[in-house]
Amino acid sequence: MNLSKQQIRKIVYEFRNNLSYEDYHKKSSIIYNKIINSKWYLEADTIISYVSTNNEPDTYTLINKAFSDGKKVAVPKIINKEMEFYFINSLDELEKGYFGILEPVNINNKCVPENVCPLMLVPGVAFDLNNNRTGYGGGFYDKYLSRHTVHTIAICFKEQIFEQIPIDEYDIKMNKVITD
Repeated sequence: MNLSKQQIRKIVYEFRNNLSYEDYHKKSSIIYNKIINSKWYLEADTIISYVSTNNEPDTYTLINKAFSDGKKVAVPKIINKEMEFYFINSLDELEKGYFGILEPVNINNKCVPENVCPLMLVPGVAFDLNNNRTGYGGGFYDKYLSRHTVHTIAICFKEQIFEQIPIDEYDIKMNKVITD
């Protein structure tokens, strides 16, 4: 059965909205452990990460771990419908921004992936067995990744993996997808 991006989004939103507190944290913990023990995390000096919202796999714990491991951390901010990443020193440096998602307050320290050894953690609604990604429909990550070369790891719950998802010419494939 071929599902549209809209149908896939509806299925995944319903799944995430119905996750129990316990299941959410258990699944996020499995993903967290896979990431922090991966060669990509261990070799990276910078973690470029989204700030989780709406029952996306937890990134707060990952971000705090990166800080405690002495890594630099950059998170996204939308300005004039363009996404850029800015370094932060603490999760306390975030405030609600675009679509109510936490964003950095200070935008004086922009992250240029080509100048650091980064690992980028990418959100998404759904992924397929070929590491294709369906995002939220704004194209922010696809546009950003078309301008920058960076190793991408998408993180999601296993229920967000489909055999095949519809893709278009602008969709950027992930280097790796990690699930629970």
